[in-house]
Amino acid sequence: MGNFVDIENETVTVRVAGPYDVVTGMTVNKELDVALLQKGCSRVIFDFKDTTYTDSSVNHQMKKIRNTVGKDNFFIINPSGRVLKALQTAKLDKVFNISY
Repeated sequence: MGNFVDIENETVTVRVAGPYDVVTGMTVNKELDVALLQKGCSRVIFDFKDTTYTDSSVNHQMKKIRNTVGKDNFFIINPSGRVLKALQTAKLDKVFNISY
């Protein structure tokens, strides 16, 4: 669909290669809004396979999206390195559905 969001059926997958910061998050938010509000998607996957860094704005964004779609429709996959450390530091590894 866009630079960071792919849609397949009712599932939106967010993929960011490189650093995922507040500036990137603004574009992701716009793309997610289209997917969720206009395309009727109800399931969101954040795939961090190629993401090298996240800041606290990404944590906030993920919490917001999870609250929108519900905990059973929100998933994080492939976090490693600094991304995994950021999730663990914020204790989000205890809150989100994460597949390593």
